[in-house]
Amino acid sequence: MIIDKGNYRVFFHNNLVSSIDLRENAEVLGVKIGMTPNQIKQILGEPYHEGMSWEWDDLYEMYYMINGIQITFYSYSPDSPTMSGLIKG
Repeated sequence: MIIDKGNYRVFFHNNLVSSIDLRENAEVLGVKIGMTPNQIKQILGEPYHEGMSWEWDDLYEMYYMINGIQITFYSYSPDSPTMSGLIKG
């Protein structure tokens, strides 16, 4: 099942939230989609991982592990605004 809430799309598996897509202007932990990776680092600190995505061609990603939850932000380069994000446990 999927619930679309505008800036957020919530995915369920076995009646539990499996992931949340973050779209333009979605906000999590004080970070808003549309900020650059450097702006995000100013708020959340250094990410667990950052670099070109091995899952998505031509996308730059940075992710944080916070209390066992992975929060990933995607952009086209380290200097461009983020265009989406993903939260998964």
